[in-house]
Amino acid sequence: MIYSPRSLDKTGCYYSWLPDTRMAATGRTVYVLSVIPRLAKLVQEKLPDVNVIEVQHKGTVEEKYNKKIYDEEILALQDAEVLLVDNNILAEISDKLPKVKWAQGTWAGVEVFLRNPEKLPPFPVSRMASDTFSQLMAEYTVGWILIHERGWLDCQQYQLKSEWQHTGKIAYYRSLKEMTVGVLGMGNIGKEVARSLKTFHSEVHAFTRTVPSPERMSNDVDKYWYSMIFVF
Repeated sequence: MIYSPRSLDKTGCYYSWLPDTRMAATGRTVYVLSVIPRLAKLVQEKLPDVNVIEVQHKGTVEEKYNKKIYDEEILALQDAEVLLVDNNILAEISDKLPKVKWAQGTWAGVEVFLRNPEKLPPFPVSRMASDTFSQLMAEYTVGWILIHERGWLDCQQYQLKSEWQHTGKIAYYRSLKEMTVGVLGMGNIGKEVARSLKTFHSEVHAFTRTVPSPERMSNDVDKYWYSMIFVF
């Protein structure tokens, strides 16, 4: 079971409550296994009555997607009931955590679990969803739209060769105001992407699985699309 909490404190650290079981924080132990620097320290500061154990022995943010899981790390998690962990790590070791009752991921995406549906975690997993992270993803999205539309990767290659070129998208690009951008999914991240694009006067279309209720519709979306069949 993978779900997303509706709200998280905007602290920059990745923790959440487990509302379904109403687990009391006081007196509990939270294990942390992540390449995110200072994560355990931040959690301890926000939850002073919780015993926070940082399990990570090796690894850096640069190794986020390729971190090797060490036997001593798995061994240190054998008594863990509540775990704060990077999603890709959890996808690899979920069947080796006999006592875990709940895991909180540090990512928003859950694609690492869906790659192997036969090996889904046998305990509840909540994903990270916060306004702070949504803004970072919106900046990333708008940035890559600009990179693509203006041919900035080509510009970089020309600069490395000390060449001046003013052709293709480098010369003939569209401004964000001229573009219609589709956003697939209107969760926290999708809504922030739409808001950011609307700031630059783009036309924004949203694609959702179901018809959103009026209170969940975004004022930054020009048109909603739903119940569509996509062929790739």
